[in-house]
Amino acid sequence: SRWRVRADENWVSAEKGYSRETGNLLFHLSLLVILVAVGFGGAFGAKGTVIVREGSGFANNVTQYDTFTPGRLFSKDQLPPFSFTLRKFNARYQLGGQQNGAARAFSADVIVRDNPGASPLKKTIEVNEPLRIQGTSVYLVGHGYAPELTVRNAQGQVVWQDAAVFLPQDGNFTSTGVVKAPDTVPQLGIQGFFL
Repeated sequence: SRWRVRADENWVSAEKGYSRETGNLLFHLSLLVILVAVGFGGAFGAKGTVIVREGSGFANNVTQYDTFTPGRLFSKDQLPPFSFTLRKFNARYQLGGQQNGAARAFSADVIVRDNPGASPLKKTIEVNEPLRIQGTSVYLVGHGYAPELTVRNAQGQVVWQDAAVFLPQDGNFTSTGVVKAPDTVPQLGIQGFFL
């Protein structure tokens, strides 16, 4: 029965199942490989986030990111020169039923250029289906609102008019934002809430 048996005058010993130990060894070896891969990715990779409004764009340059965290061995020269414009953001929620208002689908329709001289390509970014371009993955992480606002001075002249990004604070998209109108004297800064 494939038992390994050792016997003496006073005792008998038997064992089997070396293949089980091989599986255990392979499991721990794979964990070690994963740790090395994570360390390698952390050292040579980079991670950044940016808020892009509908109708505006993004160029893969450090100055375009809201936050950028490079690895210790990452060089800014390694950033591929792609860009994209967000044509339309689509959100779909459940209407009615027990989970009324629950998120069902998010997607972003973008126009992508591999490099500044390349032809534009239409792509769609979805949750868990990132845009993969030149070794970089662009994920759709979150969304919110950018209300269109107009700021007028005391004489009624428009001193600032644009859509301002307001950051969601909870699941109901209660949002806060800031509007800066630097061309006024004195300069204006307005904090707002979007409910």
